[in-house]
Amino acid sequence: MKYAMPVHPKILEQDYKTELSILFNIPTITKKLKEIDSIKKPDEHMLLLLRMLNKFLNKTWYSINLRKGINLKNRELLVPLFKQMNRLFANGDQFYSGTLYRGVRLSRMLGPTDLSDTYPNSMDSAKVLKHLESLAYGLRSWTRDGDMAKNWAKGIADEDTESAEGRDLVVFEIRNPEIILDADKVIEYYFRSKQRNLIYLGRMFDVGEVVVNLKNPRIVDITTNKRSPWEAKIYHVVVEDMG
Repeated sequence: MKYAMPVHPKILEQDYKTELSILFNIPTITKKLKEIDSIKKPDEHMLLLLRMLNKFLNKTWYSINLRKGINLKNRELLVPLFKQMNRLFANGDQFYSGTLYRGVRLSRMLGPTDLSDTYPNSMDSAKVLKHLESLAYGLRSWTRDGDMAKNWAKGIADEDTESAEGRDLVVFEIRNPEIILDADKVIEYYFRSKQRNLIYLGRMFDVGEVVVNLKNPRIVDITTNKRSPWEAKIYHVVVEDMG
């Protein structure tokens, strides 16, 4: 079996550093969540833990696009924590029925125009496939909303359209994936708790976000459909996880 290329070492070298306090708190909070059987009727001790989790994820996960929180090298350390959250907030459901999307730009270091340089023969280029696999690999945020994924690719969602200039825009698609965490279930719980004045509500995830951990992504199709000269060209890349 061919294994996908993980995040490229050059990208990891340029990444920001994870604060030691984050690395220390991941196993601590994970252990505390393991001790909970249900969050339906939280007592004061559990409410304190859920507030801590809320603030921790706001700093650790939601701030990633600001180059804060947990970096690419350490991101998979969150898998045990997210699995416990999925157990408590989403009944442990691990499969998503339907299509998820993820919008990205090609890496400047690996080849910002790899797709436009090779399309429509991109599937024949080992370099392009490795580039794409490295962008899909690992613990990442995906979304139910294809239009939102396009906005992430264009730099609209994170207010960084300048970063998209001179780079090919990609929307990954994955069908019926195994998931780590359905973030909407977490958002719903905290929203209801806020209405009852139980838990401080800080941003942890985006609406429609689903966390997926691709261990061995394989690119199976690449297409594009630019409909007008004023529309940005976006490459649609279908990916599967070979496990």
